[in-house]
Amino acid sequence: KLRSLENQLYTCTQQPL
Repeated sequence: KLRSLENQLYTCTQQPL
């Protein structure tokens, strides 16, 4: 059930500011 957390981190890493 830690997919959401990892997914969020991945998205944040894929979309740098």
